[in-house]
Amino acid sequence: EKVVVVDTVRGDQWAFGSYGGIPLLSSKALYIAPDLTFNSSETKGYYFGASLYYNFSKKWAVRIGAKFDYQKIGANYTKSANYTVDVFEEVDDTLDTYYNVSGNDTNYFHIIEPKTIESTEEKTSYSDLTYSWELYFLKIPIQASYALELNRWNFSFLAGTSLNFQLQNLTSNPTVEQESVVSFYPSGIVSLQAGYFVGNSTVIHVEALLEKSFISSKKSVIPSSQFSFGMGLKQFF
Repeated sequence: EKVVVVDTVRGDQWAFGSYGGIPLLSSKALYIAPDLTFNSSETKGYYFGASLYYNFSKKWAVRIGAKFDYQKIGANYTKSANYTVDVFEEVDDTLDTYYNVSGNDTNYFHIIEPKTIESTEEKTSYSDLTYSWELYFLKIPIQASYALELNRWNFSFLAGTSLNFQLQNLTSNPTVEQESVVSFYPSGIVSLQAGYFVGNSTVIHVEALLEKSFISSKKSVIPSSQFSFGMGLKQFF
């Protein structure tokens, strides 16, 4: 009987991986303006990329790669606008008032005529707006990995940073008052990867990833945090 033992955690070995996935949960859009009230936002998209791994010990490895990330973000706002209207009010204008005394009788006379008074009044109008952003980024994730093995399964905990460069930004909104995407920003990334060896050196894996953006500008529409799920293939060599 032939018994094949697969070593799912390996030291001093390289691996190449490719993957793809979608964002599942994203924080609300950060873009705000004095005349806008945020209501809701929705993020859709996908990503795909490739990674190079180096296992320098049985448990520890480093991962560096390139990732193409596309996101379509729609945000709903209520826009307020202040304006002034002219108000015309008709009032009675007193021209004269006098008494006429005749013996014990007193007659009171009050002479008036209509008069129009013009004034201004401040009002506020409200309208619902939807802004839409299509974002294309090239991301460079760099992570350290710690692996555990269970039969043919490999579980890896990864943490590190990502350097994110804007490739293209397409904005669709009623006005052109904002450019709400930064051209570069770093982020922190933490992920859990579960892989299964389908051969001696080939792994199919799924990965849950949490990304936290380090953006100081409150005008950016990029989500401050995002949870994604993907799957991929890894080949040791």
